[in-house]
Amino acid sequence: MWMVKIILVCLIPELNWAAKLWIEPKGEDLVLVEGDKLRLDCKHEYNQHESSEGMFKKDGKIISVANANGYSISLQKVRLNSGDGISSTITLSKDYVTVSDSGNFTCDIQTKSVIISVIIIKVVPEDAEITNKSSMYVELSCGVQNPPENLPFIQWTWLRGNQLLQNNEKYSIPTQSYDGILRIKNPNRTDLGKYECLLGEEDEIATRKSTHLKGKPSIVHLTCDYNALKCICEATGYPRPTIKWDEDGNEFTTSEIIDESEISITSELRIENKKTSDYGTYTCAAHSDLGEGVKDSYKFDGSESTLSQAVSSGVSCTHAIWNKRLLFILLIVKTVCIYDVICS
Repeated sequence: MWMVKIILVCLIPELNWAAKLWIEPKGEDLVLVEGDKLRLDCKHEYNQHESSEGMFKKDGKIISVANANGYSISLQKVRLNSGDGISSTITLSKDYVTVSDSGNFTCDIQTKSVIISVIIIKVVPEDAEITNKSSMYVELSCGVQNPPENLPFIQWTWLRGNQLLQNNEKYSIPTQSYDGILRIKNPNRTDLGKYECLLGEEDEIATRKSTHLKGKPSIVHLTCDYNALKCICEATGYPRPTIKWDEDGNEFTTSEIIDESEISITSELRIENKKTSDYGTYTCAAHSDLGEGVKDSYKFDGSESTLSQAVSSGVSCTHAIWNKRLLFILLIVKTVCIYDVICS
């Protein structure tokens, strides 16, 4: 009976500890974008009485601790809670990968070996532009340049600011594609701006690629206060436009930006203590890399009785200011009419 107990005690570690070897992240393929961070963890769980000397290889060649390809290699060992077990992790990492880092990476420990295929792709973002012609949708793209034959279909994530974009009434993200496609339905000027694509889930190792929905400058609001000789002009566009003011062709440099966002800008032009020489046509024009936006103008008449606005369509609106002279004329007309009625 005593001999049986000894045999069982000796066998228990062997029964509990069948060595395990795997690479994280798990899977046969790991797809990264050029510029991402590479990290491979070779995990080995084994009995403390065994050896755990291991190494990484790339395409069959040993990657040494001191290498010319920018790979960092580290080793960490911890004892498992069950007593005789040891967990060993060999980590291979690189902060910035390029297409040349693609290949088959193996982790060899004793007679065991695990392999993972690392595929690095080059992504070229493509912008889109909203035009005056109405369209059902526009597409932003993170295109894969020269996709390798072994590239599987990959999951793309799209972001706008801190908002995760999903398939809904506004956005459509095709899944069965090598390229990252974001389809924006019924686009309008509120959709202008910067968007970002990345592979897989949002995490610390994924590189975001920026793409943009652009639009030419457009002046959406122009108001003027005649008494103060003050004008406010708001324009939208992406890239965000700049606003320039001029009076009868002479540019002003004294305007002030009072509000701006990613796609809009608001500028104020104010002239204190107006003089007769300040009367004229004041024009607001928005500019960006895509060209010059539609101009809007206000005309200040020297008679101080009218204020005219000339807009881009060529239509003008005249705002009559009823002064004392006009009221006096109306009073005379009304008196004459009353006299005619009485006399007749």
